[in-house]
Amino acid sequence: MAQELNTTRLRLRNWQVEDLPRWIEMNSDPVTLKYFVRTDTKEESEISFERNKIFLELHEFGLWAVEEKESENFMGFIGLSDRSLEGISFTPCIEIGWRLDKAFWGRGYATEGAREVLKFAQENLKIDQIYSYTARINTPSINVMKKIGLIARPELDFDHPKISAGLPIRNHVVFST
Repeated sequence: MAQELNTTRLRLRNWQVEDLPRWIEMNSDPVTLKYFVRTDTKEESEISFERNKIFLELHEFGLWAVEEKESENFMGFIGLSDRSLEGISFTPCIEIGWRLDKAFWGRGYATEGAREVLKFAQENLKIDQIYSYTARINTPSINVMKKIGLIARPELDFDHPKISAGLPIRNHVVFST
């Protein structure tokens, strides 16, 4: 089971049943998921909730549920995942990523939590190579990648194979440790 991680303002913890309604709500919000192909259905959110919860219970890392310490509000996730995309040269890989509800954007939470996850991965798990990728137009996430010290890897940029040609979110940039 993955250990809980803490920062000054955040608690990265296992998923709790009480998180599910907020998870469903944030995944159905087109603003929160503006850099995704579409929002998730209630059923898709229930499936990803269970998958994230179980994975974190069984492994040393995963996508931690993030809670604001002061309010104890569920905010989304920050964490590590095993990723593999057919035809993408740097996969399979360990990816660091985040998804926070729009209510928590612009306050440095993603950067704060991602720094702690990166530190944990390097110091405790001894993972040397960690990747992060997102749509080229997702400047907020790209800024987080830069702030946590990841390096742009333009030679690895790619068109996401699961996103239709012509969509502005298809072209992805890659950063890594």
